[in-house]
Amino acid sequence: MKAIKKAWKKGREALYLLGLADEDIEELKNKNPAYANNPIHPCSLSNNSAEIRRVKQKIEELERLDKMETASAKFPGGEMRINTEINRIQFLFDDIPSMEIRKLLKSNGFKWAPSEKAWQRQRTLNAINAVNRLLKNHFLK
Repeated sequence: MKAIKKAWKKGREALYLLGLADEDIEELKNKNPAYANNPIHPCSLSNNSAEIRRVKQKIEELERLDKMETASAKFPGGEMRINTEINRIQFLFDDIPSMEIRKLLKSNGFKWAPSEKAWQRQRTLNAINAVNRLLKNHFLK
């Protein structure tokens, strides 16, 4: 972005040297008419550091999730299963759970998935913390 910004000030020849084609240059020119003299939006450069930091944190979280072992826990009336194939944490019940249990699952981000016949949520670190809390406080008393 910085190189394009510098080359923009020097002219088309400098943009060609960066490897930009005429279509790319026109796209930059038409991207935001308010910034015709500057093809890169001013906040784009200032947001790069925050975006890089956010992506690095997401990568670290995904690596930690991949290193975790798949687990399942049986409790009276059902089972909790971590399904890595579909990246979900699932609660499977022998019978339809009570209204109280369903409200508890919903309040912790779980939704009923008819295709899986399970209450499930995407597998994230927050979801794993919620499952541990649910198991400890409600299912494995």
